Amino acid sequence: MIAFRHSSSTTVVRLVKEEVREQLLQQDIRIADNYQLLGDERQIRTLMIEQIYLAFANSPLPFSQETQQYVKQVQNDVVPLLTKRATIKRVLEITIGVWHTRVMNGHHIQSTDEDLLKPTEELQFSAKQLMGQFASYLRLRLDPEDTWVDDELRYGLSVCYALGIGQTTDYLSDLTTDNQATVTWVVERIGRAYWHYFMKELPEEQKQAIKALIGPVLIRLCYFPPYDIQPLPDVDFQMQTYPIHTAFTKQVIHMFTHRFDYSEEQLMGMLFNPLLSTFIKVFTVSDIFPLITVTIDLIDMPALENYLTQMVSQWDTLNIKITNELTEDTDFYLSNVMISQEIPGFAWQTIPEWSERLALRQKMIDLTMRRFYKL
Repeated sequence: MIAFRHSSSTTVVRLVKEEVREQLLQQDIRIADNYQLLGDERQIRTLMIEQIYLAFANSPLPFSQETQQYVKQVQNDVVPLLTKRATIKRVLEITIGVWHTRVMNGHHIQSTDEDLLKPTEELQFSAKQLMGQFASYLRLRLDPEDTWVDDELRYGLSVCYALGIGQTTDYLSDLTTDNQATVTWVVERIGRAYWHYFMKELPEEQKQAIKALIGPVLIRLCYFPPYDIQPLPDVDFQMQTYPIHTAFTKQVIHMFTHRFDYSEEQLMGMLFNPLLSTFIKVFTVSDIFPLITVTIDLIDMPALENYLTQMVSQWDTLNIKITNELTEDTDFYLSNVMISQEIPGFAWQTIPEWSERLALRQKMIDLTMRRFYKL
């Protein structure tokens, strides 16, 4: 039937099935004879959500008509209470579809000793309220005899927290004591790595900003385990663009292997991009990077001088001081004429091309690297 539906042959379907079976077995997921997925339910749902998100980015979602109706209902009634962002709405749409599909086919979240959230009765009122909305709007089969209902509603709350949404700004307080300790450990280790790398104390306000920004990804790490077939980040490109931030991020992730029961490759796939983005946003470059002085001085071209000043000032991942006078501290100059034989500079008569801008920025990155690492 699958072969007919997709205009293929049974031989091709069998070969693809075996290849997929081998990949899934690496995640402790099995394909039953009736093509149902069996294994760790959280892992199965995480895999399905991420693969559907990638494969059906610009296509109708592959759910049954009944599930599509539920998804539409949730979109109209629940999602507007949680977020207005299109990306998160799309993830929630897929998550609700997978959730409904699995539950309606008898697959439920299993209780574990390593729960993400506190017992339901200890959760914030807003969290219980959100669980009640899920129960009402999703119309799960709320039979008092069903022991899995509370676990399913807690799963829905965990998904929201993993996306950084919900009806509270303090969702980390709903985590178990052990998971809150994990969050604290992570922030403290980042602070310790900051001290060793930059020889400065990480300011408390930056610690709190980091905690807030990486809270969702830490929840995903604690509750939704990474799988081995997710793509790895393009570390080489980031190393060229943000070399010091990238090197620091890799060092932090290496430290995490001592706490989390995952390989460094798995942690890189899950944490590298969120951590790198957080460090770039939070760290104050004037505190940690050597100063680069750029003199911008053009003759009779004030508009171009202003444009170049704005262009350089936007490179906020470098510690740049802009002047309009050539001094002994000048590292680079920008002008429309050559004004120094000793100091590196660019003489531009018009707005520079992208390649010229990149050349200037790369020279600044190289100088920053030499001074930072004292090469």
